[in-house]
Amino acid sequence: MKPEKNNQLCFSKTNFDSVYQFILIKTQHNKTKEYIHGDWEIVVSDSSELLFKKKGYSLSKVNREWGIFSLQKLGPDNERITLKTNLLFCELVLLAKN
Repeated sequence: MKPEKNNQLCFSKTNFDSVYQFILIKTQHNKTKEYIHGDWEIVVSDSSELLFKKKGYSLSKVNREWGIFSLQKLGPDNERITLKTNLLFCELVLLAKN
């Protein structure tokens, strides 16, 4: 899997680490398995991956090494979900740094 380069605007390993720690702290503090951001659920999959879910379905992921990916197979949905995940990730970067 290769990330779509134009959808990697906020992604970096450093930003991933910041967002990962932010989500981990929030979920531990709230004693939940996911962090809710708007109508999206963000789940720590492992130390190198975050899953982005909506209504319980995993739609995309952010991997520390490879970046942002949609899990959808249909082209239009893939692009839309990847772009939305990038926007959400950018918002989370800002929250993590504040």
